[in-house]
Amino acid sequence: HSANQKFRHVFTQIFIFVCLCLEQNLVYTPGSKFFEVWNASDVSKVKFVAYVYNLTNSQEVLDGGRPNYEEIGPFVYNEHITRVNTHLSEENPPKRIGFSHRHVFVFNRSSSVGSTHETKIIAPNVQYMHFDSTGQPPFVTYTVDELLWNNRYKVLGFNVANFGLFASLVVFAGMLPGKSDPSTNWEERIHCNPKEACPPKGLVSFKKCLKKDGGNLDLYASLPRFLNADDRIVKKMDGIPPPNEKEHGSYIHVEPLTGLTLEGLERIQLNIFMANKNKDYRRMKGPYYMPLVWYIRENIADKPTMDAFKTQILDARTTTAFAIQLACGLFGLMSVFWAVILTVLCLRTRKQAEEEEQLTSVIKCTTFSLGIYESGTPDVESVETSSTLSDET
Repeated sequence: HSANQKFRHVFTQIFIFVCLCLEQNLVYTPGSKFFEVWNASDVSKVKFVAYVYNLTNSQEVLDGGRPNYEEIGPFVYNEHITRVNTHLSEENPPKRIGFSHRHVFVFNRSSSVGSTHETKIIAPNVQYMHFDSTGQPPFVTYTVDELLWNNRYKVLGFNVANFGLFASLVVFAGMLPGKSDPSTNWEERIHCNPKEACPPKGLVSFKKCLKKDGGNLDLYASLPRFLNADDRIVKKMDGIPPPNEKEHGSYIHVEPLTGLTLEGLERIQLNIFMANKNKDYRRMKGPYYMPLVWYIRENIADKPTMDAFKTQILDARTTTAFAIQLACGLFGLMSVFWAVILTVLCLRTRKQAEEEEQLTSVIKCTTFSLGIYESGTPDVESVETSSTLSDET
C-alpha cells in the first residue's frame, strides 16, 4: 500500500511537470516557442480556386423559363496572407493578441482554364440586387475578374468601386452550411433572424453581415453545387452538375491537444436570392437561389509551424509516454521483486512454523515417555500351587 502511494505521487509530479512544460510552450505570450514561430512566420500561402456560373438564358428566365447554367473553371490564384498591425494587450502576461490580415491574390494562368479578363459570363446584377434599385438590368455580362474583384458600375448616381464578391472577405461566425435544417430543427432555428423566415436547408444568410454597406443584398452561402441542401432549390434549375461529398465537402484537421490547424479545405458557394417582387421580374418564375461562384481554399500549416509542433508537442509527448512506460515498467519490476521477497519470506516463515510445530510435538512425546518410564512397572509375583490327589481305597 505504501509503495502504491509513492508511485502515485511520483507519477502525479511527472504529469504536472509535463503539463507545465507544454503550457509554457503552447501559450501565445512573448517568450513562448509557438508565439515566436507565429510572430515570425507572418506569411502563409493558400491555394484559391474559383468556379463561376454562367447563366445561358437570362432573357428566357425573365420571360418565365427555367434557368440554365454552365459551370466554368477552374480559375486558380495563389493567395498570400500577411499579418499586419500585431499588438498585445497591456496585461502581464497579455491576455489578448490583436492583428489584421492582408490578402494578396496572384492569378495562376497556367493552372486556369482561361484569362479572368477575357472570360465573360452572364450573372445577376449584384449592385442592382444590393441596393434594390430599378432602371438597371437584372442580369449583366461580367468578366470573371469583374465578378470576383473589380465591379465598377454607376449605381444611383455614384460609382460603387471594388464591389466584387471577394473584394471584402467576410468572416461569418455562425452555422456552417451543411446537413442542418432550420425549418425542422429548433436547435438550428435559433441561429435564424427572428424577424425573418429561416433559409432552406443547407443555406446560410449573409444578409445581416452585408447591411453595414447600406444595402439589402440577399446573399447566401452553401456547399458547392448545393451539396446537402434542399432538393427543391436545384430542381428549379438546369445545368447544375451533381455534387459529391469527396469533391465538394469541407474538412479541417485540428490537433486535439493544442487546437492547431494542421490542414484545412474550405469549399463554399455563394448564391443570390431573386424573387419577382417588382416590375423587372413580373413574368419571372421562382423565387430562385441563383448560384454565382464556388471556391476552394486549401491551407496547410507551414514548415516552421510544423517543426515547432514536432519539437514542442510530438517529441514532448513521446518523451512523456516513454517516461510513463519506464515508470510503469520499473513499478512492475519492483512489484514482482517485492512479491518474490514476500513469497520467500512467507514460505520461510511457514517452514519455520512447521519445524517448530514438529519439534514441539517431539518434545511433548518425549516428555510423556520419560514420565511413564520414571513411574516404573508393578511387580507381579508368581505363586505356585500344587494339587494333591489322594486315592481312596
